[in-house]
Amino acid sequence: MGTQLHARGVSFERSFDELNLTEPKIVEEIHRAYISAGAELIETNTFGANRIKLARHGLEGRVRDINFRAVKLAREAREISGEQVFIAGSVGPIGQQLEPIGRISIAQATAAFEEQIAALLEGGADLFVLETFTNLPELLAAVAAAQQTADLPIVAQMTFAEDGLTLSAEEPSQVVQALERAGVDVIGVNCGVGPQVALQVLESMRQQTRLPLSGQPNAGLPARVEGRFFYFATPEYFATFARQAADLGVAYIGGCCGTTPAHIAAMRTALKPVATNTRIQRPAPSTAIAIDLNPAEQLPPTPFAQRLAGSAFVVSVEIDPPRGLNPAKCIAGAELIKDAGADAINIGDSP
Repeated sequence: MGTQLHARGVSFERSFDELNLTEPKIVEEIHRAYISAGAELIETNTFGANRIKLARHGLEGRVRDINFRAVKLAREAREISGEQVFIAGSVGPIGQQLEPIGRISIAQATAAFEEQIAALLEGGADLFVLETFTNLPELLAAVAAAQQTADLPIVAQMTFAEDGLTLSAEEPSQVVQALERAGVDVIGVNCGVGPQVALQVLESMRQQTRLPLSGQPNAGLPARVEGRFFYFATPEYFATFARQAADLGVAYIGGCCGTTPAHIAAMRTALKPVATNTRIQRPAPSTAIAIDLNPAEQLPPTPFAQRLAGSAFVVSVEIDPPRGLNPAKCIAGAELIKDAGADAINIGDSP
């Protein structure tokens, strides 16, 4: 939602959440575009609509109005489309560090979440998506607030960095264990650097839980061009991600920053052959076999090792890694290089 609002000329300095009151037609138009693209669930424009974040814009007294109206706009878009679409109340972090690093206590954060969630419930949300959290205790506070305020499904998502950890250094297994104990309905990952990291985290999560998983990565990392932010991951890239996520058994597949209606349409097309709630049945671990290797029995050197050990000139060609999830073109190029007589191929790690 935020990227689409910015693309329509809304400055990042403004409160996107306030647009539910001041520019409702733009918000509803964006909802309809995603529904037309094939989305089965849309999120309200309320990611930052808690009183702590809204206070930056002098809007802390409009929490109820902004969240209530946001749900109504999403419901109106659904009604106009005539499609059976779920309306998820979007709840993001408070935007400040919690104690002891910051000044906001867990009790204050929980109260802010409760106020926002109560307004989303009053507006008629079908479920809650708690998203883009980088601090596990804060996410657990949001979960507790949702459970205390309403009896609706909860999707709890954290953001992971390139190293597969949250910004507060939690591993996927720690996140899964904590959220399972908290009693959420869906566990997942959103935002972050892109689909590849999301897939790695989801694979790890799948090994830890049988709860439904969700994946909503960014369309890659943004680039700023003439004051505007652009995301360069293509719809085709996201279509490949969607199929791979489905193969992992991920039940809730979507996108975050930079994901346009075109991305959703491509994902929807890619997922048409996939049955709902697909789960991969993992085989039981195979029995380990101990093999006694005699150190004296060494394998003969490979032809490449022989060339390196001798005086022959060795040719190594560097190629860039594939920019998407499909390595087919990269492999085809490598085969051409091999046929031309190269001895080795090395792949740049930071093209």
